[in-house]
Amino acid sequence: MKRVLWISRHPPSQEESEELLLLLGAHTVTQVQGVSRDTDAIPNLLEEHQPDQVVAILPLSLVEVLIVHLKKRGMPLPWRPAWQHRGQHDQDAVTPDAFRGFDEILEMRYRKRRLRPHIEGV
Repeated sequence: MKRVLWISRHPPSQEESEELLLLLGAHTVTQVQGVSRDTDAIPNLLEEHQPDQVVAILPLSLVEVLIVHLKKRGMPLPWRPAWQHRGQHDQDAVTPDAFRGFDEILEMRYRKRRLRPHIEGV
């Protein structure tokens, strides 16, 4: 039976659970609702739970750390639920979001530029 570490404030929805069953077969899900930004938090979670797959909804900086530690351990890259967020079509009805499966997170990179370089310590 596969072990899934689900890192998110929200438990898997019915659609997400059904998709995990199709992708992984029999599995158990352990949900962690938050991750400390402490440098040891991610490796400690991986060590404690020994997952076969990680599903993570985390800030970019933590996803980057997660990917590094998964690669070091020879583990599969993390997944993230893919939802198509829909807008309001008329004033009386809001169309619900549509689950589109999982995305495998291959890499996380971002480039930045200081907007106010004249401020010291920023």
